[in-house]
Amino acid sequence: MKLDSITTIACLLLLAAVGLTRSQDEEARRHLLHELGGPYFVSRDKVQVEMKLSDEQKQKLQEKLSTDLLEAPNLLGQIKNLKGGEREKMMQPSYEKLVAFLQPNLTADQFKRFQQLQLQYETPSIMLRPEIVTKLHITDEQRQQFMAAIQDMQKKIAPLLQEAKSGGNQQEILLKVTKLRLDCQGQIVALMNDSQRKQWEEMTGTPFVIW
Repeated sequence: MKLDSITTIACLLLLAAVGLTRSQDEEARRHLLHELGGPYFVSRDKVQVEMKLSDEQKQKLQEKLSTDLLEAPNLLGQIKNLKGGEREKMMQPSYEKLVAFLQPNLTADQFKRFQQLQLQYETPSIMLRPEIVTKLHITDEQRQQFMAAIQDMQKKIAPLLQEAKSGGNQQEILLKVTKLRLDCQGQIVALMNDSQRKQWEEMTGTPFVIW
């Protein structure tokens, strides 16, 4: 779920002005990293546990993410009104730098799991990307079916995001959005043939709910 970037920036300004508690500061930091999207999902505690990061690795990652956050308000200001494809294009250099940092600082198994989780995190929209369509030999008919499922999901998510911006219960909304995403993923996997499904399972590994 994408949080309101304006609200996030306002929260950070408030933190600086009134000196909120450490837990509140950490929550604002998490919101910022979440808003940056892409491979920044690696900032989440449960993801780091899943990837079996050592304390030393966590510390190095923490330092990297803290550095990236110094630029976050400016980045958010630039991407807040962009659509998905435009937003991703602008963020791509930051994503690539984070991945380039992770690869030498993770073991081969950890980096493989990171790549699997990244595919899971970006599903279902990733299923329309040319490289995935080519790798899985997705037919034109399947692509149209995938697109229909994704558009239906987006229509259902839109009012929930509006509710979040209007002050709705963030946790409840996140649970609803997560369910819609997982339902859509299930529909897409069901539309694959056996060979495609087996290859996709190998690419994504053990299912893990990141959101």
